Amino acid sequence: MIFLLACTVGKQQDSANEPNGLTAHLSWDVSEKGPYHVGYTTQNTTYSVLEQERETLINIWYPTEEDSGETAVYYSIVSDEESLLDAPWADPVTTLGYPVLIFSHGSFLYGGSSAFLPRHFASHGWVVAAPDHTGHLLGDFGDAVEASTFYLRPHNMKAAMDVLSSFASVHTENVVVSGFSFGATDNWMIAGAEMNMPSIQEMCVDGTVPSGCSDAEMALFQDGFGDSRVRAIVPMAGADRFEWISTQGRSNLEIPVLMISGTEDDDSPQTIIDQVEGTEITDFRIEGGCHQLFSVGGCSAVSTEDGYSMVRSKTLEFARGILFAE
Repeated sequence: MIFLLACTVGKQQDSANEPNGLTAHLSWDVSEKGPYHVGYTTQNTTYSVLEQERETLINIWYPTEEDSGETAVYYSIVSDEESLLDAPWADPVTTLGYPVLIFSHGSFLYGGSSAFLPRHFASHGWVVAAPDHTGHLLGDFGDAVEASTFYLRPHNMKAAMDVLSSFASVHTENVVVSGFSFGATDNWMIAGAEMNMPSIQEMCVDGTVPSGCSDAEMALFQDGFGDSRVRAIVPMAGADRFEWISTQGRSNLEIPVLMISGTEDDDSPQTIIDQVEGTEITDFRIEGGCHQLFSVGGCSAVSTEDGYSMVRSKTLEFARGILFAE
């Protein structure tokens, strides 16, 4: 059983659809795998923030017509037999190029930890990029979450968009962004949400943020992390961290939000529905869904495949509606 609630408050967005473009992909059933096989590649990238150079790995999935080849491996340890390493790219599904989804992984995971979603999009002709959040990966489990964890993650997502812009025919002027758990917080940040400055200041002083916060870091939070290339967000299992982004800070966003949660999780989507104003939000809750449904699965009340299927189809349907609305 699925609960679907919609709260439509705020501005409708202009479409990125090309009037004379190819539209066959819009008729493909969102609940089914698309006609393409899935290619996978990676690219290292560097950028500077607060006068320090940062490096991160960008995981990239894309459509291919190749049906065999070397298996993709995530984080050097997890094989994915459904994704083919460095397979040749299929032609773009639109005259503007490949549509784009950016995905942000959860705490102490890795870019391919929710690969069921990028694969689905790639099979429908999309390109998906997911950064490995350096310093907040599987091998970093147990380390303190510092202020830098919060501001580097949205910068990694911006870097992923920059990397894709260097690929031929990848359309990065209008993208949809999604993320799981901590990645959902990144979504709100990159959508332009205002940070909860009084709370952050207090956490930086009282030891909640172990190393505190420099004036330069506080200035980053004050300025915010919005990116004009982002046309919509799909935060998953992440209606929380109000001490970092209050409900007021999530209000009056200029882009729509599809918020997906499981009824057996401990986040608070109803708080956002009740208190956020002026933001166009669609609230989608999966009955029996637990926190890990959006990554490794294994919920007791809903099968992993059923959960994955609902997440894949709803996210693709929403993303299509954003980028290809008539």
